[in-house]
Amino acid sequence: MPTRDINDVLRAHDDGLLAIPGVVGVYVGLMDHGKTPCLTVMVTRRTSEVERKIPDTIEGYPVCIEESGVIRPLRKGGRFSLGVRSVLRSRRSRRTAPRSPAFPTIQA
Repeated sequence: MPTRDINDVLRAHDDGLLAIPGVVGVYVGLMDHGKTPCLTVMVTRRTSEVERKIPDTIEGYPVCIEESGVIRPLRKGGRFSLGVRSVLRSRRSRRTAPRSPAFPTIQA
């Protein structure tokens, strides 16, 4: 049974997990059945060697492995790629009712 919040556990162990060759990301996720929180480790390629280096549990939380492939930034400078902007624009153009003040429009 875990004693600490899963986000605190992730912060405490993310550097160690990211130091494992082949690991490209870690995040708090849910098990396949969608109810139990877990630490998800993203790997470029799921191999038996990588699986041996990643623990089954960390501080009582299960660890899931997800094969994500190589992760690359879309564009330098932290801006949206043109694809994301076009999706945001197309969503805005489909609106039929004005947005309420509680849900302001995101400026891309």
